[in-house]
Amino acid sequence: MEPEIKIQAYVDGELSDRERTRVEALLNKDAEARALYEALKAMREVVSENEPVMKMPETREFFWSKIEREIQGSERITEAPVQEKTPWWMKFFVPVGAAACLLAVLTVSTQQGATQSADLSVTEVATSGGFTVYAPEENMTVVWVDTGVN
Repeated sequence: MEPEIKIQAYVDGELSDRERTRVEALLNKDAEARALYEALKAMREVVSENEPVMKMPETREFFWSKIEREIQGSERITEAPVQEKTPWWMKFFVPVGAAACLLAVLTVSTQQGATQSADLSVTEVATSGGFTVYAPEENMTVVWVDTGVN
């Protein structure tokens, strides 16, 4: 450890007996170390004399017990509510039921689309290079051109 840090620890009373003896010996023979010691000691006295004294309205134990109760109370509030387990049959029948409903809707809509297209009035005109289909109710014309390339 550096001598300055040891001197600071000596002023604060943080040294063992062996180290304290060494620092005292250093202070007796080194004027620079003694000057540092005197300055640190004076600074410690100034700080301790001018430090404001704070008085708590309650005892230390009571103050910390209030904090502990607050923490325990907030932990109870933040605990997640217990969720009920979903029965096994709900996990199985809900997706199967949804898939069956979707299949039924698709089947019915496909059948209706086929029925409606059969009722349309379609005009078909064949030409030498292909054919033309005209559906006036749908406002649609389809022209098929046969290029003869396979």
